[in-house]
Amino acid sequence: MLVAGWWALDAGSARELFTALRNVAWDWTPAEVPAVVERLGWRLVEELPEKGALASTPFAAARDDVTILYRDDRVRIVRIGATSRGGLPVDAQTAQLADEEYDRLVAVGRELLDAPVLRIDGEERFAHWRGERDTITVAQGTATVFVEWAPNEFEPEWLKSGTIVG
Repeated sequence: MLVAGWWALDAGSARELFTALRNVAWDWTPAEVPAVVERLGWRLVEELPEKGALASTPFAAARDDVTILYRDDRVRIVRIGATSRGGLPVDAQTAQLADEEYDRLVAVGRELLDAPVLRIDGEERFAHWRGERDTITVAQGTATVFVEWAPNEFEPEWLKSGTIVG
């Protein structure tokens, strides 16, 4: 469904993103962030020492759609926006659009990464694919969808709570 103002990651870009995330090996340190951002073809927008960084991807023109959070000397999570309401209200229509985008991204994840190791369906939905080093998650809130990428060392936090802890 096309709705003026709504933006969602297209299927081709989603495939490229999931493949790139699964294939990048790094030690999850803040010092590596600029090089990892460059390898992924993203643009580093701002670094916030000891807190995180903001970046933009080529598939979300004119938006700083990547938030990178640090905890101590580790990168805690990389959160990539897969949708944007573009000023639309949070309502039944944008919630439906987010539902559709979540389902589509989970299907792409299944195609490329196999079945998720954990899937939580409810008001907020999550699907997690655990790799050897890291976990890729599709997460849905009321009217937004993110792709989240985190080192496996933080996995117990979201398993315990049922959500990604940011």
